[in-house]
Amino acid sequence: MAFYGIASNLVVFLTTRLHEDTVSSVRSVNNWSGSVWLTPIIGAYIADSYAGRA
Repeated sequence: MAFYGIASNLVVFLTTRLHEDTVSSVRSVNNWSGSVWLTPIIGAYIADSYAGRA
């Protein structure tokens, strides 16, 4: 739930408070969103590869 709350307001925050242009702020939000969804997959791979051997 926090993800959707942050994602919906992040473009507005970047454009109004940090004075970024719209293209740059949307690109930043897309990069952040991709990182949020990709990090658990990488963590699961590391956990299965290294921590699963113990």
